[in-house]
Amino acid sequence: MKYVVEVHAPVVESPQNLARKLVEGFNVRGEIARDLIQLIPGTVTKPLSQQEASIISTMLSGIGLQVSTRQVKAQSLASGATPRSHNALRGKILASSLLPVLLALAATLGVIVFTVRPALKTHLLESARNPAILFASVAERVIGSNSINSWAALGELDAVLEDTRESFQGQNIGFMVLTHMNAIPLAGWYAQDGAWPDFPNALRTATEVQSQRVVSGSDQLETDNPASHTVEIDGQRLEVTTEAVEVNGQIIGAVVVGIHHQSLTEGSRSVVTNILLVGVVSILLAILLNLFLTRTISGNRLS
Repeated sequence: MKYVVEVHAPVVESPQNLARKLVEGFNVRGEIARDLIQLIPGTVTKPLSQQEASIISTMLSGIGLQVSTRQVKAQSLASGATPRSHNALRGKILASSLLPVLLALAATLGVIVFTVRPALKTHLLESARNPAILFASVAERVIGSNSINSWAALGELDAVLEDTRESFQGQNIGFMVLTHMNAIPLAGWYAQDGAWPDFPNALRTATEVQSQRVVSGSDQLETDNPASHTVEIDGQRLEVTTEAVEVNGQIIGAVVVGIHHQSLTEGSRSVVTNILLVGVVSILLAILLNLFLTRTISGNRLS
């Protein structure tokens, strides 16, 4: 059996107040609420199932209207109804449900682009700078009052580099080099087995540029705020940063460190993936929560 919902006179409140109550109390879009209120008093639905009629009746009685349901035989759409207007109403309801979710998702992704990725890059640079600071401190202690070219000092520093290579590589560090104040490399490693003579040309250039910047203090750089330089080797991007080596307050060399962008890419991808998953779930929930309302109001002619 089918039922229609009827609203009886008198209607005490203004149409504007009633529409506002529908919007606030039942999350009905404003223009949909206004269209519905314009139908009262009188029959406001085509024949519906008992459950559907009960929901519409509850909504209308919830805003203070005198409502009743009446059993009728199933019938075609009332005069003046068209499938086109039906579809337009359905689209409005779906849009009112999905648009806020989509806007929130787009805004969140925008935040990632402008804030999260730069923050991840800052963290990446800190991850590279910490080993540079550590080895620079070791170099300053080992060199002491000797020359940075001392064979004994260089031998000890080279041994330290080899001992820490595996640990640093586990932190995505791609290379580490100790340079003289004139940017000449003195000790270092690259990848698994590469020594300085095996460094790719792009990496040599980046090392020399970074070393010269720190040693000369160009671009108003300070030893506690070294510049970074991005270099691509064999399809892999590395962020290069530098730490000065000082003895008795004088810069005598630099430690240049490169860290793979892999962690930055993975971090960004992880954040984006998680947000997209949450967004998709929110969209699906919005669709499910509004399907019934769409079916009862826009899928059936409000007459």
